[in-house]
Amino acid sequence: MAKAKKKPVLSAMPLGGVGEIGMNMMAYECDQEMIIVDTGIMFPDEKAPGTDVVLPDTRYLQEHVNKLVGVFITHAHEDHIGAIGYVWEELNGKPVYVTPFSKLVLDNKLKQLGIKPAKGQVVVVNEGERHKAGAFDVEYIHITHSIPEAYALAIRTPHGTIMHTGDYKFDDNPALGPKTNEKRLKEIGDEGVLVMLGDSTNAFKKTPAGSEAEVVERVMELIDGCDGRIVLSSFASNTYRVLKICEEAAKKGRKIAVLGRTVQNMVAYAKELGFFPAGLANSMIEANEVKGLPDNKVLIFASGTQGEAQASLTRLANGDNVRGIALKKDDTVILSSKMIPGNERGILDVFNKLLMRGCKVINEAMDDIHVSGHGGQPEIKRMYDLVRPQIVVPVHGEYAHLQEQERFAKECGIKQTFLITNGRKVVFGPGDPYVVESGFRTGRNYVDGYNILEDDQFILRDRLKLAYNGVVVVSIGIDRETSQVVGGPQIQSMGLIDESIQGDMLTAAEQKARQMIDTTFPDSKVDDVLRLQEVVSATVRKLISSERGKKPPVLVTVLPV
Repeated sequence: MAKAKKKPVLSAMPLGGVGEIGMNMMAYECDQEMIIVDTGIMFPDEKAPGTDVVLPDTRYLQEHVNKLVGVFITHAHEDHIGAIGYVWEELNGKPVYVTPFSKLVLDNKLKQLGIKPAKGQVVVVNEGERHKAGAFDVEYIHITHSIPEAYALAIRTPHGTIMHTGDYKFDDNPALGPKTNEKRLKEIGDEGVLVMLGDSTNAFKKTPAGSEAEVVERVMELIDGCDGRIVLSSFASNTYRVLKICEEAAKKGRKIAVLGRTVQNMVAYAKELGFFPAGLANSMIEANEVKGLPDNKVLIFASGTQGEAQASLTRLANGDNVRGIALKKDDTVILSSKMIPGNERGILDVFNKLLMRGCKVINEAMDDIHVSGHGGQPEIKRMYDLVRPQIVVPVHGEYAHLQEQERFAKECGIKQTFLITNGRKVVFGPGDPYVVESGFRTGRNYVDGYNILEDDQFILRDRLKLAYNGVVVVSIGIDRETSQVVGGPQIQSMGLIDESIQGDMLTAAEQKARQMIDTTFPDSKVDDVLRLQEVVSATVRKLISSERGKKPPVLVTVLPV
């Protein structure tokens, strides 16, 4: 008996990045084939101590990898490309499509992880090119964002065209690089667009994001008005802004020193791809050359806008000498960046330390020295008007952002919208669109040193217990032959008891534990090691709780001697 053919279908399901900021990863399926758009990360919060980065849970991809025909990266920000190396094996050798700039970033990531792509697996894409991947025909359309070579994707399928906007804004006066290709967006809109999955990051913003050229102009006004040394910090990936400010500062006679591996990489990529400003190389110096120059002839670019512990700006704020450079009183520090939610504490700590060192500090809250790479409502409306989708699905944002874009889309006359989150699949056709009732497994995986914790909450739960309650370790020695207690209990604690009273409290705990052992095991002869561990652990925890108000993990080790 012949197998029944599966019903043709076009759908989208986010594995990450919808209902949250970061970790963007979208699965599109058409007639039993699948493409992935972006593979992003986010950075861990206090709920995942000790981990390095957070990845989307790719269980769905693993279970349906036989359908996969390609991976398409919209741009090189970490929340869109950062997970690619960690999921490389799961891509089953399928092609990965990237722009020239994104390829350089990708190559560096794979090299760090010791991954060598198969020949032809990485496919370089330029604007306007269309690439077939199974039932999908994908075209890259240039849009303006805060990184070179950001693209929207027009994804043509037998059931209609999907416009995946990526991160975008409309900047009519960019500092460097081209404007959003509105002509091509309108042409695709004229062809007919079934659905647009659109960036929601700035859905609440009532005004346009603003122009990079205006930021550069204002930063240069501040630099021109400063007779001393300038320390500039901005997102390293905002290469156009960094290069343009450095170019303008060089024209004013300042030499440029760069601190930070990431921005050094970005500068190298700009040189390789040919958009490094002509003549700027003559004004670039090594960090150790700064010392011999007058203060008013120096601009230092220091990475670390988000208060990262090992970033150059954080180390300078801590008083460290970074490659021969240390902060001086009356240095002017310009923070041309935004405060990303979740990073406030670290950023404010660096800000205060800079002030305490006598620096003058200027940030976006004090002056117009930063604009977002994400469009506000006027730009979202502009995208609707160009693309004219029948359906809008908000993506890239927390739930409040998604809900606001849905509201705004209806206000703009969009007839049909769907509000989904990670793991909820929306089917666009054939037939009437709908959201699949039951969700699919999604979540977070954690890069933890050389390991990836697959949503392993036990390890993270234990780490949180240690962080908040400290730990107590009890050692007991037992004679191998007689099973009698011959040593201990000896108790040690970490992160729990003040040093001045620790000795007395641990001695009391040892006495209580010994009394409980004698009561439970006559003649101190232990016939049940697990029972011994249980009673000692409970006794010590109860004493600590009554004296300190904490219930730490108590680890009881029994040593045969």
